[in-house]
Amino acid sequence: MSSRSENSDDAAQRMLAAVPDAPALGRGSNMCHEASGRALMASIGTGKGTVDLADWERADAIWLMGDNAATNAPRMLTWLAEADRRGAQLVHINARPTVHQGLHARLPPQPAGSRARVHHPVGPGGVRARAAARRRRPRERRLVLATIRSHDQFNTTIYYNDDRYRGLKGLRTVVFMNEDDMRDRGLDEFDLIDIASFSKDGSKRTAYGYRTVRLEIPPGCAAGYMPELNVLCGIADYSAESEQPVTKHLAVEITSSHGSEPEQ
Repeated sequence: MSSRSENSDDAAQRMLAAVPDAPALGRGSNMCHEASGRALMASIGTGKGTVDLADWERADAIWLMGDNAATNAPRMLTWLAEADRRGAQLVHINARPTVHQGLHARLPPQPAGSRARVHHPVGPGGVRARAAARRRRPRERRLVLATIRSHDQFNTTIYYNDDRYRGLKGLRTVVFMNEDDMRDRGLDEFDLIDIASFSKDGSKRTAYGYRTVRLEIPPGCAAGYMPELNVLCGIADYSAESEQPVTKHLAVEITSSHGSEPEQ
C-alpha cells in the first residue's frame, strides 16, 4: 500500500484484501515506521524522536549524523533551511563510506546495453574490521537476510537502477554478503545464486538467478533490495508486536545457481 494513496483508496484496498486471521494490511508508512516505533517505545519510552521542534527553533548548532537529510528526511529540510537563515551552525555527516578506488570490481561479461558496475566502500576499521569479522564467522549455513532500499527509492517505488549508497550501478538482482560467508560457500563476486527462505509456517520460497556482491556487512547477515526480495517473506512471517512483515529478518540459505530461471 503506497503512503501516497488517499485514505479512501486505502480503505477500499483493505476490504478487497481482507482475509480471516491474516495480519493487518498497512500502508507504506506503517511498514516504514511501525516496527521501529514499537522498538523505540520499548527501549526509550517514545516511538518517535526525543527532540522537539521547539529545540530546532532555538538551537545555535545542529548536528546530523548517520543520515542523508536530502534523500532520507526531506521534511527535515524546511527546518534546516530556517535554522540556516537565522544563523545556526549546521554540521552534516553523511553515513556513506568513502569509495576506495583500489577496490573496483570487474563484472563478468554483461548483456548488450548493460552498464552494471560496483565500487566497494571500505567500512570503519578497514583490514582490522575484516580480520575481526573472520574471527566471528558463524558456522550455520543459514543467514539472516534483510530487504533494503537503494538510493533514490521511496519505500517500494524504484526510480533508478543505481545505488549511490553502496556503489552499485545498473543492477538490482543482487545479494550483498560478507566476504567470509561468500568464501565459506565457495562463492566469488557476481556468481549466480539462488536464495531460499524458510517461513515460520514451514513453507519454503526461492528467488532464482541473483548475483553475489561483496560488502562490509556483519558475518551471518545478507541484504538485498525490496520489493524484489519481498517474495521471500511468507504469510506467517510477521511481527506479533507491530503486525508488519519481518522482511528485515528472514532466515535464508544461499547456494550456487544451477541453471534455474532468474526472477523477473
